[in-house]
Amino acid sequence: MHEKPNIGSLGDRAGDHGSGAGTHGFIDLAEAKTFRDMEHRLAALLRKRLGPSENGGPLTAAQIAEETELRALISKRAGEFVCPPGYGPGDAAKDSNRLHQLNCKRLSPPSCGGGNLKGAEDEEEAILTAKLAAYQKSPEGSDRQRLFKLTLQEIGQGISVAEQDELNRLKANYPKHLQTAP
Repeated sequence: MHEKPNIGSLGDRAGDHGSGAGTHGFIDLAEAKTFRDMEHRLAALLRKRLGPSENGGPLTAAQIAEETELRALISKRAGEFVCPPGYGPGDAAKDSNRLHQLNCKRLSPPSCGGGNLKGAEDEEEAILTAKLAAYQKSPEGSDRQRLFKLTLQEIGQGISVAEQDELNRLKANYPKHLQTAP
């Protein structure tokens, strides 16, 4: 287990999800919830950056600094997670789809059964978020993301000779990559 970094206001904002919340095989539930909350905050800042008129105006200097700090912290924490044994691209795709369903529920109006997630769904969302982050930081997850990016780049603007060599190597390592793109 890694020591939690002291992040001041970001840690306070992420909230204390209690101690002894238990683990889910590879990560403590409280850690997963904190990580998920940081990703949600970053998403809110990105919405504000990309759609200021719809999301409360342009980012302030403090929010720009917070966004930078959150990106670094999320990357660091995701790199500290250990991908569950046997977790692969099929699992990542399934978990990503489930996260999308939970996000749609969160965004739906309460009159339609939506709103904030509670209980088991809240815990499920946190654990799925952490599992996906761990996979994306794993060697296979990183390679598959790069493979997907190079494949799109090759189709669009083209790639250099070195990138083509890298793409060929990745395709050889992951021959069914297109069926399991991130």
